[in-house]
Amino acid sequence: MRKAEAYFTVEAALVIPISISVMLFLVCMFFYQYDRCLMEQDLGMLTLQAAAAMGENSEEIAEKLLSDMKSFSRKRYILWQFTSMDMKMEQGQIEVEASAKLTFPLPEWNLLKSRNVWDASAGYKNTRISPVFFIRQYRKLTGGH
Repeated sequence: MRKAEAYFTVEAALVIPISISVMLFLVCMFFYQYDRCLMEQDLGMLTLQAAAAMGENSEEIAEKLLSDMKSFSRKRYILWQFTSMDMKMEQGQIEVEASAKLTFPLPEWNLLKSRNVWDASAGYKNTRISPVFFIRQYRKLTGGH
């Protein structure tokens, strides 16, 4: 009778570790996706703030942009470590780029790459528009009112 009932033990020994591994992998991937979306949102906001920054000259605007970039909070990210973050401003064009990496907790999960690290990067571009130009364009679109 005991030999006939032993198949539950074998099933539990195979199914439970596999199901726990799958759940941990999914949680890791959800955090990866959350951090990726958060990075894209933050870079978009930085680019928008840079495009709207006001100042007397380009040096003052560049200082404001650098302070905005330094105040960028990296503590909100769950699994990512930032490897680089760069902001350029040339002839009214603002470009923000960042890259980060995720180190897998278990090397066995990383079936798609030879390294145990997944990289991600994002970049945004925006054009600075002077308030006078914006108002003139708005008046053209609305018919001068």
